[in-house]
Amino acid sequence: YNRGIHIKTRYGESVYSIFKGIVKYADWLEGYGKTIILSHGGGYYSIYAHLSKIIVKKGEKVKIRQVIGRTGDTESFFGTELYFEIRKLSKPLNPLYYLSRR
Repeated sequence: YNRGIHIKTRYGESVYSIFKGIVKYADWLEGYGKTIILSHGGGYYSIYAHLSKIIVKKGEKVKIRQVIGRTGDTESFFGTELYFEIRKLSKPLNPLYYLSRR
């Protein structure tokens, strides 16, 4: 059961951080494949999964809209995509509220 959204994309597209933060996890996660979890402070976390490449490392500080990875299909049932989720503490939030078009 996923609490985020699946965004269909082409393989290898850039994945950007939604806010500044600290990389709390950047590795393989069962069921999600290559995954990045960013802590944004105040109990907010963003999750980016099914990546083909992870560019950042655990403990690294990231800026808003910094490239953190590349889209892929690791552990995906739907092909190439980006799985995106945002949480406050353990509660999932509506991720569409936090996304914007560039």
